[in-house]
Amino acid sequence: MVRIYSRTGYVIMPLGIEKAALMGGGGGGGVDFTPTKNHAVGGYTGSGYNFLNQVYTPDSNSWATGAAYAESGWQGIFQFPQCWDGVNMISYQIGARHRESNNNTATGTSKKYTSASDAWAGITGITNKRQAPTTAFIDEYHYTISGENVSAVTTDVNRYDPSGDSYSAMTSCTTGRQFAQGMGNQVGSGGDAYLMTGQISGGGVTASNEKYTASTNAWASIAASTSYERQYAGQTGSGDFIHVISGHDGSTAFQTAHRRYTPGSDAWASKTGYGTGVQNFWCYGTLKSGTAYVYISGGSLSGTDNSTTSSEYSNISDSWSNKTALPTGARWDP
Repeated sequence: MVRIYSRTGYVIMPLGIEKAALMGGGGGGGVDFTPTKNHAVGGYTGSGYNFLNQVYTPDSNSWATGAAYAESGWQGIFQFPQCWDGVNMISYQIGARHRESNNNTATGTSKKYTSASDAWAGITGITNKRQAPTTAFIDEYHYTISGENVSAVTTDVNRYDPSGDSYSAMTSCTTGRQFAQGMGNQVGSGGDAYLMTGQISGGGVTASNEKYTASTNAWASIAASTSYERQYAGQTGSGDFIHVISGHDGSTAFQTAHRRYTPGSDAWASKTGYGTGVQNFWCYGTLKSGTAYVYISGGSLSGTDNSTTSSEYSNISDSWSNKTALPTGARWDP
């Protein structure tokens, strides 16, 4: 995620989001633009995997089809760590999990998607491949944080430099985890990435949360998600907040609860829950008509039942409303 400055204030930009117009530079004042589209890429339909790239526009409440992700010999891609740079509107997919020869496996294969040309291109693959990592874009770099490196959860943090098409090892996080989407913010020459809850080694979930500061290459603990440990939850930024929505408690139950974190005060608050417990869904924070909203699409309702539902959350009214459903059927495990 990238935290940018829009005409309505600071916005934390989520995984899978697209701009309409760029109106300012990236110096100390941040970047001023209006994001307008969300992308749902890959996933599982309940009977097979796919490479779909479906594009949602909040202002028109409509879906369109973008260029599909493709890789020879693969049946599809999932647990897909998209991260948009927020300036050039290039999404970096570094590592993932894919279906190949009837086996699920983590991959180091990496690509970038350029919104303006609606096209995918290969980039140097990450050597310590992993699935379900946290991702963040801070300043000019893409960070791949933690995740599972095929056999075990790792604390590795790697920084990708698009200009050099190369990777650097950074300070490891304290608690390795997977299925914990993250968010980064860009302000001036530095920024932060957030690592929230998620599944730890051995299959349990953690309430611990961490913040990475790029300027010092250091991690620090932040307020814990006490009594709100989750895996497969939706995590995204909207306005000045980070939202953690629904997911699974790591034991027996899908959750409907919705918590909101304020970075400025390092505090959590309970908000209106999502009506149905769901996991493994697309979750975005973006602007509609200049106002920040949260969007949810697809997901798994009971571990086997897949959802086509799309919903919108208003920070102002603290309420949910249904939007146009995914157009090509139910999908989950993005």
